[in-house]
Amino acid sequence: MRLLLTVAALQLALVAFMAQSPTEGQPVSFVKEVQPLINVLCVSCHAGGRPAAGLSLETYAGLALGNRKAKGLVPGKPNDSLIYMTLNEIGGVKKMPPRRIAQPTAKEIELIQRWIEQGAKDDTPPKPDK
Repeated sequence: MRLLLTVAALQLALVAFMAQSPTEGQPVSFVKEVQPLINVLCVSCHAGGRPAAGLSLETYAGLALGNRKAKGLVPGKPNDSLIYMTLNEIGGVKKMPPRRIAQPTAKEIELIQRWIEQGAKDDTPPKPDK
């Protein structure tokens, strides 16, 4: 368990270092900044055939959909977006990730907030036709 927490903490540090979040006026990239952060913080539980709380965070589509409790994303409205609400324990939703797991930094939460405020755009490249 201790090793798992250490690995998670190192992954978070690596994501933060690699992301080098843009300045306030620049657009935040889902693919380059938000998804890698979600992969480290959330995908271990929120992926696969039976994701925790019925919330799959493997793709933009799953994130946007949310679950039966709330929409995952409401572009322009972080306080109405489940991903942001859980990071900040807003609106009575359960704090995520669980406190026993490495937590996002204030800067990483602010990055997700800015991305949602900017419209939560999906910049995933289209899959090539086969």
